Amino acid sequence: MFGYIAGGFVLLFFAALWAVSAQGQLSDEAPAPADMAYSMKSGRCYVFGARAAWGAASRFAGAPKKFKYVAIAALEEAFDAGRPSTEGILLDDRLTQDERAEMELAASFGWETAGQWISQKLGWPGNSMAVARFHQICMQEGK
Repeated sequence: MFGYIAGGFVLLFFAALWAVSAQGQLSDEAPAPADMAYSMKSGRCYVFGARAAWGAASRFAGAPKKFKYVAIAALEEAFDAGRPSTEGILLDDRLTQDERAEMELAASFGWETAGQWISQKLGWPGNSMAVARFHQICMQEGK
């Protein structure tokens, strides 16, 4: 009887040892390049989605398609309150020329898309849903 119990413990010990070593091997593998490319694209599309959603929110607030560069404090106040400006699409005045071009492209796309939603009598989907919609568009169309 003691032999069966001891044998069971030995078997259990080696099974646990094998499981731990197999888990270590799996976690040490580098992700496949296709997975990395997808992940990087998804990250870029999330940023694009957030920027486009800000442009869309401005359109729903009644802002014209013009960019208004403001101090970060004013931008954060509007963003945190969920109240985009009605005077234009507010952007951070500290952005470089390249960053401004990227922001303006995404915000313009969002502003124009919101115009389509408005003409179709669709309401504002909310910030999170708008980001998700623009993320999905970016992933599908490669914006």
